[in-house]
Amino acid sequence: YRAHYKTMKVGQSVAVTEGGAIIPLVTHWLRPDRFVVIDFSKPAYEKRLYIVNWKTGLVEAFHVSHGRGSALNERSYKTRRFTNLVGSGTSSVGAFVTGQEYLSPRWGRAIRVQGLDATNSRALERTIVFHANENFFDKERNVFGWSCGCFMMDSADLPRLIAALQHSSGANW
Repeated sequence: YRAHYKTMKVGQSVAVTEGGAIIPLVTHWLRPDRFVVIDFSKPAYEKRLYIVNWKTGLVEAFHVSHGRGSALNERSYKTRRFTNLVGSGTSSVGAFVTGQEYLSPRWGRAIRVQGLDATNSRALERTIVFHANENFFDKERNVFGWSCGCFMMDSADLPRLIAALQHSSGANW
């Protein structure tokens, strides 16, 4: 938070994907009371996304995918590599800032992210977002799927994440 607070661009920006699509992003000031941590050292079937409230100390844990290119092999729930390359299908690591929520034609509710480090600086260009995909999260069958690098969550959990990261008043941003 402190490393990026003074350097983060606030307001509107755009990225252009490899295919030429324009991706808009609107960012606000970083929330000083909440942040998200993803522990990719844990397998996908364990809850490894944490919403942390600095003020109250409350921590909520959720399942989250990793990119299929990050998996040890085609049947692995563990990660082995991370890149920032377009088309790699891998997850990226580092600090991100969330942008606006939007309605994805494919995934429904989604929230854009922008990478703040050299290890994830192409996240907007790669269209890395938080989204849900119920087909890949079947807790009864213990099936937890892969993404193409996005932070894919269970559809029941995504609204909680979006609510935690959205600004409710200017005073919080």
